[in-house]
Amino acid sequence: MILRKKEAGQSRPGGLAKGVAPFNPCLGIMLPYTPLHYLLLEKGPSVLVMTSGNRSGEPLSIDNEDALQAFAHIADYFLLHNRDIYFRADDSIVRVQAGKPRFLRRSRGYAPLPWSWIKGCRKSWPAGQG
Repeated sequence: MILRKKEAGQSRPGGLAKGVAPFNPCLGIMLPYTPLHYLLLEKGPSVLVMTSGNRSGEPLSIDNEDALQAFAHIADYFLLHNRDIYFRADDSIVRVQAGKPRFLRRSRGYAPLPWSWIKGCRKSWPAGQG
């Protein structure tokens, strides 16, 4: 997720509804990274407003019933799955400052810390699932 400032005088960038981040000067932008994302954008609208499944300050919803109940009043559609979520994992959030990425929240794919390879060390690391 990359944060981008809303442009001056642009109250509804990309035709977004007024209720999308009304008090936030930035929008979180996510590029499609799964085949499903590409299919949704190819066959649906050019912009999708998505949520991780939580309200501000609350934990992520980890089952379909909880998500349906929590967001039925604001969501037009739900993309549900039959796989259980066992561990809540939010997206990493990055802001570009001075031309370089700066992490505001380090999570999936970047947590707990980035790996720096030592010069002369091989570039592979054997690991197993716990």
